[in-house]
Amino acid sequence: YVIKPTFTEEQIKQLDKNNNYCYDLNNKKYLPGFIGLNNIKKNDYINVIIQALIHITPLRDFFLRNDKESKSELVNRFGMLIRKMWNPRAFKAQVSPHELLQEISNASKKKFLLTEQNDPVEFLYWFLNTLHFALGGTRKKKSIIQETFQGKLQIESQTILSEPEEGKEKFQKTDFESDRVVSPFMVLVLDLPPPPLFQDEMEQNIIPQVSLSSLLSRYDGKTIQEIGNTLKRYKLLKLPNYLIFNAKRFNKNNWSQEKNPTIINFPIKNVDMKEYLDTDPNDKEEYKYDLVANICHEGKDSPKNGSYKVQVYCKGKDQWFQIQDLIVEEIMPQMIFLSETYIQIWERKFNEEKK
Repeated sequence: YVIKPTFTEEQIKQLDKNNNYCYDLNNKKYLPGFIGLNNIKKNDYINVIIQALIHITPLRDFFLRNDKESKSELVNRFGMLIRKMWNPRAFKAQVSPHELLQEISNASKKKFLLTEQNDPVEFLYWFLNTLHFALGGTRKKKSIIQETFQGKLQIESQTILSEPEEGKEKFQKTDFESDRVVSPFMVLVLDLPPPPLFQDEMEQNIIPQVSLSSLLSRYDGKTIQEIGNTLKRYKLLKLPNYLIFNAKRFNKNNWSQEKNPTIINFPIKNVDMKEYLDTDPNDKEEYKYDLVANICHEGKDSPKNGSYKVQVYCKGKDQWFQIQDLIVEEIMPQMIFLSETYIQIWERKFNEEKK
C-alpha cells in the first residue's frame, strides 16, 4: 500500500472534507495532501507547481481513479507522486519527487533539470501541454487538463499608422476594422504597473501596491493596450472552472533583467469574474472564484534566481498552509498578501458551495 497506494471512490470523495492528521512510522504528525517535497538540488520551481496542481480537485481525482499503467512515463510518475502525497498511511511524512524529476528532464530534453533553477511559469506551460497530449488530447480533442484549465479569449487588434510630419512622428489609427481573433488560454497574464522610480523622504523604496481588480481590467473588453504600433483589446468569452493567473514580475531591458516588487491586493474568496466575461445580460449564472494556491518568488532580478514557496488552502480544516520544500506550516490568511505573488490558481464556486 505504501509503495503503490490505491483509493476507493468513497475515500476520494472524503479527501476535501478530511481534517484529521495521520502519523507516520516515526509517529510524526502529517496531513495527507499537505506534505513536504525534497529539494534535491534546485528543483523548488517544480515542487511549487506540483504542490499547487495536487490541490486541483478534478485533476487529483482523475489521477487517483486512474492508477493503471499509461503509455506515458510522465503520466505514470506524476500519478504515483499524487497518490503518495495523499496517502493516509505513509511511512514518512515527506515524499521525494526524484522519479518524476528524472522523467521531466527526459521528456523536456533537459530543459527542466533538478540541478538548475528555472522559471515555474515556463515549466507550468510545458507540463500542462505535455500532460494534455500524453493523456490522449489533441488540438481538437480535450483532455482532463483542458477541461479543467482552458478558457477562451477574444483579442481585437488594430494597427496604428505612423506618419512623419515636420520632423515629428504622428500616430494615426487606420480606418479599417480591427482584426478579431478567438484564442484558447490556460494562463491569464496580469501586467503589473511599473514601480515608482523615486524614494520617499526616509530614503527607502516605497513598496507599490495594486488591486487584482485593476489588473483584471485588461480583460474587460474596453481597456485598450498599446503594444508597439498595435492597439489591443481583450475580452473573456469562456471561463474555465480553474483560473490560472501569472503576475508578470520580470522585465528584460537591453542590459539586464529586473523584478517588479509590486504587491497585489486581492480577496481570497468570491472574486467575481462576470464583468470580464462576454455573456448575455440575462445570464443568471455566477462566476465567482476562491483562491486555492498562491506561488511566490523570493529574491531579486530573475525567475531563474532566488527561491519559491507555495500557499495552499485546506478545505477540510478551513486552513491555509505554506509549503517550501520540506517545511510545511499553518499560516494566517492575512500573510498571503505580503508575498510577491507570481502564480495563482482560483477555483470556481458552484451553487452547492454557496448554500
